[in-house]
Amino acid sequence: MYAGVPSLVVSLWQVDDQATSSIMKSFYMNLADGMNKSSALSHAKRSFVKKQKGKLTHPIYWAPFIQIGDRTPTIITRKLNLTPWLIVVCILTIAIIGLIYLKGKRKTLRSKKG
Repeated sequence: MYAGVPSLVVSLWQVDDQATSSIMKSFYMNLADGMNKSSALSHAKRSFVKKQKGKLTHPIYWAPFIQIGDRTPTIITRKLNLTPWLIVVCILTIAIIGLIYLKGKRKTLRSKKG
């Protein structure tokens, strides 16, 4: 806040890496869905607890996260996974180039025979 950042999500104590990862992924997905920051964090923590069993439901794993400052929604877009489309485009491109090459070879062979 001292550096001029309008809002922060912080932890009040040292936290488990896997729990943090799960909660923060859910938090950012909630932000991308248009939730305000405090609601997104609250929903992420509740979602984490619902998915867990045993000791991971203990508040030590999810309770330290708090949101400070501006709570208004922020604009976040979901990252598109373009890898499957890129693979399809590459395969189609290679196929088209191969067909053009083969067509040219046939013409060359016909002109040599004729």
